[in-house]
Amino acid sequence: MNVTQLSLFLENKPGRLQSALKVLGENKINIMTLTIAEVSDFGIVRLIVNKPAEAAKALKENNFTCSTTEVLALEIEDVPGALVKALEAFGRNKLNICLLYTSDAADE
Repeated sequence: MNVTQLSLFLENKPGRLQSALKVLGENKINIMTLTIAEVSDFGIVRLIVNKPAEAAKALKENNFTCSTTEVLALEIEDVPGALVKALEAFGRNKLNICLLYTSDAADE
């Protein structure tokens, strides 16, 4: 299934991540999973949230730069080797994985 990923661009300064996440919390937006990639001056926080359109709107209204992208979400069994089996299908179809999240979203 497809889900919407938010990419949030933040200056690499103390408190910036907290400020952005506070906006989400104030708007009752739940973060299901996130990852952060940073360089010396800025970082990109990629998030999967329960209300992506509302999250993007709230962040933009609070002067944060963010974008949305549709990404593929897979549910796999919680057993040893299940991820390898899923990745074999990607390899057979010559699909490249640029970013990978893990989440126990089944409980959401």
